[in-house]
Amino acid sequence: MSRNYKFHNPEGLYFVSFQVVEGLDVFIRNEYKDILLQSFSFCQKEKLMEIIAWCIMTNHFHLTKKAAAKSSNVKEHQFWRHDNKPVELWSNVVIWEE
Repeated sequence: MSRNYKFHNPEGLYFVSFQVVEGLDVFIRNEYKDILLQSFSFCQKEKLMEIIAWCIMTNHFHLTKKAAAKSSNVKEHQFWRHDNKPVELWSNVVIWEE
């Protein structure tokens, strides 16, 4: 995730969307969806991240989650685009907009 986009409220509920670089349709294969779901499970168990809802599309996914882990900078390879912006869902108005 870009350094410009941070989870500023650690107690907040956020909507996030992650898209694959160049819009590649990687999640049409079940084995890749399974890896993503295993990652969700790991974050829930090990990082204590609450996932309220999720939706996996062919080249991206959406999450509504509470708490966020630190991200690292890309060293060699990049899978996710870095222009994802977490939106804090602080009111019903914001929730209905997303």
